[in-house]
Amino acid sequence: MEIFYYTLIIICFFSLLYLSWQDIKSQEISRNITLGIVFLALLFNLVALLFYENEQAYQSLLGGLFLGSGFLLCMIITKEKALGMGDVYLFLLMGLLVGLGNIILSLAITIFSALVYSVFKFKKLNLKQKIPFVPFITLGIFSTIIIVSFLL
Repeated sequence: MEIFYYTLIIICFFSLLYLSWQDIKSQEISRNITLGIVFLALLFNLVALLFYENEQAYQSLLGGLFLGSGFLLCMIITKEKALGMGDVYLFLLMGLLVGLGNIILSLAITIFSALVYSVFKFKKLNLKQKIPFVPFITLGIFSTIIIVSFLL
């Protein structure tokens, strides 16, 4: 089971690196790649839960549901001015990969790193400036996975 988890992590890592590059270049990301890795993570967690009764898979599905629905609501309220649907899919993926118990850490890393970048890039905070957010989501996800897997 672990080999499948690490394979999923590697696939997601390289896909998110590519999506980060796309976001930096064009402020848009591939919907097909995004939905593909979300589907893969969802499928992995469902199989792990249904066939192996894996507690972590249950926590990951709850994390995906919590983050995905929360950021979908944020997107609807702001009428896509703060976040796009691609960001919502990536926060759903974040929940699926890090689990319910680790989403606060992952979100903190994501938001803090985006804030630091914005301060250095724009010299002052301006909420109207657009920044590529996918690289920070990627950093949040994989920093959390590394911290939880190897340091805790």
